[in-house]
Amino acid sequence: MKLSERDYKRLQGCDSRLVKIIEYAAEKTLQPFIVNEGKRTIETQTAYYAQGRKSLEEVNRLRKIAGLSPISEAVNKKIVTKTMNSKHIKGIAADLYPITAGKIDSGKTALSMVADAMKAGAKFYNVSIDGGFNWGWDYYHYELKL
Repeated sequence: MKLSERDYKRLQGCDSRLVKIIEYAAEKTLQPFIVNEGKRTIETQTAYYAQGRKSLEEVNRLRKIAGLSPISEAVNKKIVTKTMNSKHIKGIAADLYPITAGKIDSGKTALSMVADAMKAGAKFYNVSIDGGFNWGWDYYHYELKL
């Protein structure tokens, strides 16, 4: 597969090594995926960090500042990031979502195929990566290990 224009837009500002690894993975894997997010602004990270920790009113105020859509009370019950020091802010992380039959595929096989392709790309370019495939959570997340 090839990355789409939307994928490249979401990778703007990311480290070129990460982009090359993702391009390699896209070309080599049989599991299609999309880039959900690459480089993040501090405003977006602040809004994500507030989710599940602050009131819905405050979270949606921060989301508006970041240019994000409002969320519901139910969605605000879930913490979505553990840190304000995200690798996304530095442009050295991306979230890749496997797609099967037009929908996000959270199955182990799909996630493993993308992870294997990313690891192969990192090896090909002699760059160390880390992510959910090593941590046992946040399976969509990949980051350069610098």
